[in-house]
Amino acid sequence: MSARRGTGVLARRLRASAVLAIAAAAPMLAGPPASAQPHASAQPQVGAQPEAGAEPQASAQPQAGAQPQAAVGSASWVICTGYAGCAARGHSDHGYPRHARASYWRMTEGNECTNYVAYVEARVFHARRPRYLLGNAGQWAATAAAHGVVVNHVPSRGAVAEWDGGAPGMGPEGHVAVVERVGRHGRYIVISQQHIGSDRNGYDWTRINAGFPARDWQEWPDHFLHFRHGQPHHGHHRHRQHRGQHRGQHRHGGPAADTSG
Repeated sequence: MSARRGTGVLARRLRASAVLAIAAAAPMLAGPPASAQPHASAQPQVGAQPEAGAEPQASAQPQAGAQPQAAVGSASWVICTGYAGCAARGHSDHGYPRHARASYWRMTEGNECTNYVAYVEARVFHARRPRYLLGNAGQWAATAAAHGVVVNHVPSRGAVAEWDGGAPGMGPEGHVAVVERVGRHGRYIVISQQHIGSDRNGYDWTRINAGFPARDWQEWPDHFLHFRHGQPHHGHHRHRQHRGQHRGQHRHGGPAADTSG
């Protein structure tokens, strides 16, 4: 091999080596592809603000008149209190505040459970006025049953819920309320009642669940009176003995009139 030829071969080899070196270094100079870039670790967005122009979503509000769910393991649940408070939630006072000064079924007027129930039974459910005195709230079941009113343990809308005198939390005169709604299979009732609780009107709507001990407030009623159902069939009514009998106060020297509730 001549010196000139050897020089040409060497030059070609050097150029080839340079090309290979540049090709090998190209990826390192270009850096890793975009897909190979490490992702920034996801950080929790603390106090994230909505995008410009985006309207924040208001939290869901209960619909007017919606029934709150009774707490698990609770005998009862107060739905609303006071005339204004109940009206705001879609629960009627049946106009009683405008008529509370009048006596219905010869009951003591005003903030009394018996007068309220008598008013609602007469004005809303069109029950006939009894020709006899029912007595204190806890005496209504026995007195009504003795005069042919259906008295049992089956709730219905428009029936009177009655707690005997001496029932837990009710006092010696007992208590009455109006059944506004009955749950499926009789699992609960919704009542409206007067002269109860701490509200200044003494008025509320309450849901009562079946199957709880009598010691749990507000317990299931002792009886349901169905004044608007007329005369019962023979043997239809069922009545349990009162836990207590109490004399009512006399009004104007007449027979005992109810003052309880």
